[in-house]
Amino acid sequence: MQERYITAIDLGSSKIALSVAKLSGRDIQVIYYDECPSDGIRYGSVFNPKKASIPVGEAIRKAEDELGIRIRQVVTGLPRYRVRQEMSPAKAMRPNPESCITREEIEAIKNAAIDTYPIEDETREVLYGAINQSFSTEDLIQACEEDVIGCTGDFVEGNFKLYVGDRRPLSNLEKLFAELDVTLAGRYFMPEVTADAVLTEEQKENGVALIEIGGGVTSLTIYADNILRHFSSLPFGGKSVTADIKAESGFREKLCENIKLAFGNCQPDRLANMAEKVIQVNNNETGSSRQLKVYDLAEIVGARMEEIMDAVLWQIEESGYADRLRTGIVLTGGGADLTGLVPMMRERSGRYVELGFPRRHFFSASGFPSMLQTGAVASAGLLLRAAADPYLNCIEMPPVQEKPFEEEAEEEPTLVLTAPTDEPVKPKPAKPKPARPKADKAEQKPNLIWGSIKRLTGTLFDGIGGTFEEIN
Repeated sequence: MQERYITAIDLGSSKIALSVAKLSGRDIQVIYYDECPSDGIRYGSVFNPKKASIPVGEAIRKAEDELGIRIRQVVTGLPRYRVRQEMSPAKAMRPNPESCITREEIEAIKNAAIDTYPIEDETREVLYGAINQSFSTEDLIQACEEDVIGCTGDFVEGNFKLYVGDRRPLSNLEKLFAELDVTLAGRYFMPEVTADAVLTEEQKENGVALIEIGGGVTSLTIYADNILRHFSSLPFGGKSVTADIKAESGFREKLCENIKLAFGNCQPDRLANMAEKVIQVNNNETGSSRQLKVYDLAEIVGARMEEIMDAVLWQIEESGYADRLRTGIVLTGGGADLTGLVPMMRERSGRYVELGFPRRHFFSASGFPSMLQTGAVASAGLLLRAAADPYLNCIEMPPVQEKPFEEEAEEEPTLVLTAPTDEPVKPKPAKPKPARPKADKAEQKPNLIWGSIKRLTGTLFDGIGGTFEEIN
């Protein structure tokens, strides 16, 4: 089974999150996730591609160094702010009324609705997404897509919601990744992407409001009958709360962000013992110090979050689906982790409210706990949406360098010099001589006779030699 790799980059107003996942069949395993501060991005849109390319390039190089890969392609999301929704109907007469309606016919009607919608200025606006709302025939009225497929009729009529946004952020995205020599393989409509990563099928069917609180944008997505019914956004988020703390305390922005995450609370009246605590910040250079009461910090955070949540509740009422949210409200995004936000929203809305985390049964992220937090829902959604493309492979593995074959050289004898020692050298044991093979009995008789003759002649010659010596 061939393995593929997906690289997703979530471009936020306060942070940039890069994630890499390995795909093997239906198994999605996150092998890398990291966050870094962003630059050149405002309200979730790239306004300065040159400045934004610096942190994005550093994030890509860091991932390449740790994984030993080369990132060739990435997927990212479309901006969520300054996106308006419009209704566009389309109708098609069928040449064969007795035949069943197919999915291809539905797609053709959808494309007709997109093509016939009059965009005021195509040089400034572009279509971000189109969502099927309802379909009608002679026998059906405002039915969903799955119900109308397979029916018969003389005509098919569909209603679609089109989401139109600015073209400039898209061109800036292309410039950003062209600066880094990386191909932009996919740009996805984020309301659908985030909802798929957080919401269950039960919530989508029974009606739910998904509120994603980002750094610069807070967005509202409403689902009912498994269809995206409404989307809107506000230019306020976690950075607005940080800016309020900075204005009241005079601390640096980074320090204010850390104070908000560590001690921020949306309900100052429920601080209990923490209300009397004081946060003191010492300046080592000047020797001075500044203080901020925890209660005052909670009032700053609570006031801003009440303003944002009231604006979102007003959008829910204006959407026309306030009475269909049977499963309540789901809060997600990096700004949803503030202490006391969920109970505050329950009191102000009168609905059931819960936090939304990435559904971990879709993928495995062992070793990356941040990938399972509310701040990573956009990254999780991008990976899931990109994994549905069977031909997408975002990285290039380095070639395996084979070691060249080297002939083994013959070992030359080496002379080892050793220093003399006082210990006596032990003689080496003599090697035993090989035993001489025994001859057969038939061959032993001539040898015995010849040995006797040799001994007699030798004795005779020895005697003669002794006589000659005496004569001399």
